[in-house]
Parts: sequence; structure tokens; C-alpha cells
Amino acid sequence: MSSNQKSIPMLTTAQMIEVDRAMIEDYHIGLIQMMENAGRNFAELARRQMGGSVKGHSVAVLCGSGNNGGGGMTAARRLHNWGANVIVALTKSADEFRGVPAHQLDILKRMNIPIVDSASLPPTPDLILDAIIGYSLSGPPRGMAADLIQWANIQNAPILALDTPSGLDVNDGQAYEPTIRATATLTLALPKQGLVNPKSAPYVGELYLADISVPPEHYAKMEISVPPLFAESELIRVKIENETPPRDKSKIVALIAWALLLIGYWWYTSANNMTPMQTMQILINFISESPYGFPLYILVYMIRPVFLFPATLVTMTATYLYGPVQGIAYALVASNLSTMVAYLIGRFFGSGFLKNIERNALIGKYADRLRQDGFQTTLILRFLFLPYDLVSYFSGFLHIDMRAFMFATVIGSIPGTISFGMLGASIKGDFSAQSVTLDPLSLIISAAMFGFSIVMYRLVRYREKKISQKERLL
Repeated sequence: MSSNQKSIPMLTTAQMIEVDRAMIEDYHIGLIQMMENAGRNFAELARRQMGGSVKGHSVAVLCGSGNNGGGGMTAARRLHNWGANVIVALTKSADEFRGVPAHQLDILKRMNIPIVDSASLPPTPDLILDAIIGYSLSGPPRGMAADLIQWANIQNAPILALDTPSGLDVNDGQAYEPTIRATATLTLALPKQGLVNPKSAPYVGELYLADISVPPEHYAKMEISVPPLFAESELIRVKIENETPPRDKSKIVALIAWALLLIGYWWYTSANNMTPMQTMQILINFISESPYGFPLYILVYMIRPVFLFPATLVTMTATYLYGPVQGIAYALVASNLSTMVAYLIGRFFGSGFLKNIERNALIGKYADRLRQDGFQTTLILRFLFLPYDLVSYFSGFLHIDMRAFMFATVIGSIPGTISFGMLGASIKGDFSAQSVTLDPLSLIISAAMFGFSIVMYRLVRYREKKISQKERLL
């Protein structure tokens, strides 16, 4: 059974706290009863996700120390009884659990259900249940909770979230870093208003609603009109209307302006039969004749990504103008500044568009995987000599951590800068001439640095594979 979002009222965090209070104090429906209802429905949703049977399937249940975690442990118990190979990971040590969650944990121990930390989780579970943080979230997840969220997001397994994806603010739909990217979310009693916010869609996935036995009389006291939602089933699908977020006019204007600038540049160079080499020679003459040569070179390199002008030519120009040592130093400074420009442009355009494409869970997971190890990802791409600006735009677009990206770029671009710098230093005569004289020693150094960069790429990839193999063995 399913219901349209418009026919179901939404709750704020404050209202949900009041519902929980009334259940316990006014109606004497205990927390353990509500937790049992939540866990039973969560396990049922898991069974549906697995095609009607969980027997033989591996299920990783991630549990916090609060009531949300208690619901997860209740679901873990039922899935174990139904034949699933369940493993439970906790955000805190067992002796830090209190109250009803501690009671649920004790039951799991008595049933000999494996309870582990994040390092001992299976590398490829069939299903992941997120019961780390509920509606009481305040700020970004930290410590082991953040580690478990990051682990879940890089697995190739569906994720079901209990009440809300951990890391998501249920009041306004803000997703902190990190936030679970759920395949489906089972919310309790009534949906929380942040779950139906369009910007939370990449994290919520399909939205389901479970009955935890809240009396309709209490909703009436709160002046909330609630129809008999669970008349046919205690677990229903909530259909969220597709709302297209308003288009960011500033991005549209910026994209049009950028396109016009590129068209104008290409038209001018084509009309004057200017090749990139000839364009660079004009800039060389201008920079060499100016008393502000070095700042001009830096400025040219920084604005180069806007015109999609080849970075290799501008790098070669530095050593052609200033010699190999000083030129490479200048090129390293300028190239990293231009990288920041391209990264920020990509980030500007990606900030809106990325949220839309990440509604696709698969895209969202791969984006998270790249962000998870942004340093290593960027380092590999730099050593591999992939197009310089493409890597920068792509990294910014995906919101790879800026510090990790820049640090990897500074390290990874050194061999390439030296290689192309020495190629520029080898040129004797007119930079744009069809036939030039090349210095053999500079060419040999250039080729050696190119080879060194490829070797470094293979070493980093080999190290990455070895670490991955060790993690699978743990």
C-alpha cells in the first residue's frame, strides 16, 4: 500500500519529541514497545528489499547507542531469526550503552549474534541497515558514527535507514558531512518534514512509513489531522511528488557568459589564423618586454583554464623564458594557482547540478567513493597525465575535499611540470616556428620525468590494491 505525500501530515523534531513523551507518560506505551514495533517493521522492509526472503543473505546492521540503535538491534534479532547472516557494528563500546538500547544489546549477546567494530565489517554485505543516529541529530556525525557512515556509502549494497538517514537534519533536510545515502528510508509514526525536502532526495531514497502505535487521540490533541494510514498495512510507501528545485539563475548566466567568451576567443584566433603555439608566442613577446613579466605570467596561467588553453604550452613557456630552474619554480606556483581557479569553477557549477544527478543512488555512491579518498584519487590522476584542467573541473564538480585535492595536486604535478618544463627549456629559437632546434639533454630529462610519473602512478595503484586486499582479509 502507498499514500501520497500531500495526504500525510509532517512532523518537526519538536513535535516528534512530544509524541514520544506522550506515548510513554500519557498512554503508558513503553519505549521498549515502540522500539519493538520499529524494529519489526524495519526487518520487514529488509525482507522486502531482499525479494521476500533474507535466508542466507549477509546483513550488516550499524547501530548507535540511542533509541535509533535500539530499533536497529531489534531488527537485527528478527533478521537473525529469519535466517539472515547478521553482523552488528556499534558506534560505542558495549559498556557505554544504557537503558533500553543496552537491554536490546544484551539480547543480541545472549543470541551470539556477532558484534564488531568498523574494522571487522564484511567487505561486501548483501544489505546494510542504518540505525546510527535518529531525529535527535545535532551537527555533523563524528567519531565512529562518521566512520560507519563513510564505510556504508562506499559499499555496493543497498542501504535501508531507520527513521532518517544518519547525518540528515530532519527539520530542514540539510545533509551534514557525512550523511548516509539510503536506498530507502523507513520513518516512524509520521514523516519528518526534512525527509520530503527536494534537497534531501539523494539521501532518503524511497520513503516508507511504519506504525509504532501512536493513538489518533494524541494527534487530535496536537491539532494534527491524521487519516487511518495503517488500515490495510502497518508498513506503507510514501509517494513524494517530484519537485524540481528552482534553477539557479546565477549559474545559467555564468554558463552563458563563459560560452560567449569561449566563442569569442575561438572566433578571434580562427579569424587571424592563430594556432595555440602562435598565441603563446605573442604572449611570450608581451611578457618578455614587460617590466612585470613574472606577475603577468602568473596571471596568464591563472586565467588560462577559463579559455581552455593547454596547460602544457604555458608550462613550457616558463622554462623557455626563464630557464629550467627558475622557470620550473614559476610554473609550479602558477599551475597550482590555475588549478584552484578550475577547481572553484567546477565546484560552482557542480554545487547545484550535482544534487540533482546524485538522486541516482549509483552516481551518488561513486561520487562518495571519490570523495572518501580524494587525495589518492587526485594523486593517481595527476601522475597519469590526464588533461590537467579536466581533472580540476571534475574534482571541483564532485566537491572532492579542497585541501586533499590541492595537496595531491602539488605533489602529483611535480613530475609533469618538470617534464613539460624541460621540454620548453629544450626549445631554441622562435617558440612557434615549424622547425626548432632542441637541446638533447633537456629532452632526455623531460622523457625521464615522464617515465618517473608513470612509475609513481603504478606504485600508488599497487599500494591501493594491497590495502584493499588486506581489508578484505580482515
